[in-house]
This record gives sequence, structure tokens and C-alpha cells, in this order.
Amino acid sequence: MVVLALAAPFALGWLAAAALLRGDTEAGLLERLSCAFPLGAAVLAMELFLLGLARVPLAPWPVLAIVFGEVVVAALVLRGLGIELLPARRSQGAGQTARGPAGVERLAAVLLGLWICAKLGSVLFEAGLRPIWAWDSWSNWSASAKLFYHSQGLLLDEPAEYFFGRGVASRIPGYPPLNPMLQAWMCLCLGSFDEVLAKLWTPLYLVSGALYLYAASRRVVGLLLSLTLVVALLSSPLLSYHAVEAYSDLPLSIYLLLSLGCFIQAVQGRWSAWLLSGVFCGCALFVKDEGVLFAPLLLAAAAVWLARERSLDRGRRAAALARLALPLLLMAPWYLFKLRCAPTMGTVSDFTALIFRPGNLVKASALLFNVGNFSVVFLFLPVLGLLHGRRDRAAPYAGLVLAGYIAAFFALYVFVPDYDTHFNLGTVFFRNLLTAYPSACLLAAVLLGEGRGRAMISA
Repeated sequence: MVVLALAAPFALGWLAAAALLRGDTEAGLLERLSCAFPLGAAVLAMELFLLGLARVPLAPWPVLAIVFGEVVVAALVLRGLGIELLPARRSQGAGQTARGPAGVERLAAVLLGLWICAKLGSVLFEAGLRPIWAWDSWSNWSASAKLFYHSQGLLLDEPAEYFFGRGVASRIPGYPPLNPMLQAWMCLCLGSFDEVLAKLWTPLYLVSGALYLYAASRRVVGLLLSLTLVVALLSSPLLSYHAVEAYSDLPLSIYLLLSLGCFIQAVQGRWSAWLLSGVFCGCALFVKDEGVLFAPLLLAAAAVWLARERSLDRGRRAAALARLALPLLLMAPWYLFKLRCAPTMGTVSDFTALIFRPGNLVKASALLFNVGNFSVVFLFLPVLGLLHGRRDRAAPYAGLVLAGYIAAFFALYVFVPDYDTHFNLGTVFFRNLLTAYPSACLLAAVLLGEGRGRAMISA
């Protein structure tokens, strides 16, 4: 049942990707594989949330029948519409021959590939042995999942002190519910709440992110450097820790990676990537509140680029922006629910008592620009930006989105009292920065590829 529980979101995502990428010759097998699970997991979590809002019992047989039934129906519909479920193989251009890496490069690539496989395998192995342990994982997301699983609903008819699981441990009911919905789904398939297997989906986000980073960066920096970037990504102990725990920071980081990667491809000329970027940005909004910091920056960067891009007519530019923005509306049910029930859920925050704390600015800057953690990647991004040869049309905009996203955290630490308290707990900064880390690795690949005159699309 564990295999079926993980196969269902993968199948949903694969079918959704096939529909979204219809007619796209750029999307290869690796890219679809890397997008399938994150996309399907978000679809499944939103579906469970909507079923709960409709008072449909979140019991095993009704939910499993609905989910697996729609997988079959969706596959048949796509086949009926003539949409290929497997990407067509791209043929090489005239005069091109497939040439593998040289001997030393081939050996290095094999060694790096073996390290990556061993690293991902060890994370999967540990995730299958270790129960939910971290306090934040247990008290927030796991507590929610237990409540939804055992009550077979979202506790919408309870008194205010228990509404939507409020008041259990230190649970914050205003957190977006993708994480607890996926835990509840796993246990619905298992037939009981298992502290180990309930979170077995988390390492699949790490696998998806590593696969996407490899597939995207190989187009711009080649085999060896792309594997090196994946090794750099996976070398972070904090990233591995999050992949075996039930945090939401890792899933958010992968959705931001996919959204920013698709945005870069869209700016470079891939039309279907506008829609994909918006879809993954919308998924980020359903994972953590921090996704709200990313979405307006992405939309603003796209609007500025489209306004300056004279190769597209006005209708085409408006269509591109609409394809990016409209998928965000898919998360409207959650935000409308949260807005309507905010007093009952205890999620009203006060942003009026802003106080400037220069000490937090100094401390956060020192933590960002150091070589003792994965933040070393952020330290060298400006250097790469200054040293790259030909200026890529997408890199400045993607860089501004990433820089603005990190700057937004700085503003919260410096000005908002609640965030000042969390910041001084010691672990919050690197957890927040972790959400931007995979995207920073991808941006590094883009900057390195500029000197070679390469882009993330073939055209």
C-alpha cells in the first residue's frame, strides 16, 4: 500500500504534466519525471482539502476510490484527446552526432552519479526508519494530520477552540495544509497512522528537485558541471535532515525551484513554461505562508520583462502574463477559507506595530554571507553575475526574484515583532534560506552557462 500511496500522486502529476505540456517538444522524460510527483502531490492535497470542505468523510474507501478512479478516467480522457502520455524522442539535427564524454570526464561523471545515488538512497533509507521527531514537525503538521485522519474530516463543526484542529499541542491552524493532507493520505492508504511511513513522501521531493536541477542545468553547463551542482545541492546536511522529517520547507523549496526554472525557460522562448511556472507558484502558496513572498515578485518580474519585450505583440504579452497569473487562482479555496475563518482559527496577525531592529539586519547579513553553510552559494552568485560573459535575457529577472525573496525575509526579521522572536530562536533563518537554496543552484547554472552562450531551451 505504501507503493500505491506514492504512486497515486505521481500518476496524477504525470497526467497533469502531459496535459499542460501538450505539443511541447522541449520537455524531455527527465523533466516530466521531476515535475510529476510535486505536481501530483499538490493536486491530491488540494483535492483532499476540498473533499473535507464538502464534508465528504476522509475515510479510506471513499477517498481511495475517488483518487484512483480519477487517475484511470484522466488517462482515458487524455488518450481520447490524442495527448501522448510519454514524451516523443527528439531527433538530432542534420549533421549532429551523439558524442559521449571523454574518458576522464566519463569517469568523473560516473563517480559523481554514484555519489548522488548513494546520497539519495541513504536519505530514502533513513526516512523509512525514522519516526517524526522534530518538535515543529510533530506539533504542527503531524498533529494536523492525526486530527484529520482520526476524525475523518477537517473538524469544521467543532467549537472555536477546536475548529480545524486549533488548540492541539502548539499547532498553528493557519498554516497551508498540503503537508498534513499528504500525511493523512498516506495513512488512509495504510489503514492506520504510522509515524514513519506517514512522511515517506518527503524524500521524493528531494529526488524530484535533484532530478530537475540535473535536467535543467545539463542543457546549459553540460554533464559534469550539472552533476557537480546536484552534488553541491545534496551536500547540505540541513537539506537531508528536512528530507527525512515532516517539515514543509523542503517541498516549498522544490516548488520555488520548479516555478523559477519554468520562468527562466519562458523568458528564453518556451511558451508552455509560462503556464507551468504559474502552476508551481500556485502550489507553493498551498505549502507555506512564505510562498506569498515569492508570488508577487515572480509576477512583477514577468510583467516588467513582458513590458520591455518588443518581439511579442500586445496580445501575446497579455496572454503570457495571464498564463502565469491565472493558475494562482487554483489556491483561492484555501485563502478564502482562511480569510473567512481567520478569527476562529486564531490566525489574525498584527503588522501595525513595526519596529526597526538594526541588530537583526547585521546578524542576518552575517549569517547570509558566510562559508560555514550552504549560504556559500548565495555568496558566489553575485560574483558569477559579474563574471559571466554574454548577458542572458532571463538571468537578471530570475536573480531579482530570488534576491527580492530573500530580502523579504530580512524585512520581516527587522521590522515585524513576531518574526523577531522567531529569528532569534536560531534555526529559523537557515530554514527560510533553505527554501531559496535549490533555486540559487539553478541560477548558478544559468550564470555559468551564459559564458558558453547556452540557454535552458534548445531553440
